[in-house]
Amino acid sequence: MSLLNHSCDPNCVIIFEGKFLHLRTIKEIPQGEELTISYIDVKMPSHMRQLQLQRQYCFTCDCQRCMSKEKVQ
Repeated sequence: MSLLNHSCDPNCVIIFEGKFLHLRTIKEIPQGEELTISYIDVKMPSHMRQLQLQRQYCFTCDCQRCMSKEKVQ
């Protein structure tokens, strides 16, 4: 699970059940597409997501959502 990359439009979520960790898909994933999770709250505005990712994880997100017109969401 620690190898999963971040996306502001993730296709998976991690669910904790007791001592177990489960990876669940949240949308249809085409064969060969990377599995991604969000490291942060994706409901934040784009500039706030970028700021938090830079501060906590030292990278700038370049996912499709961040690069599209949905930046303000």
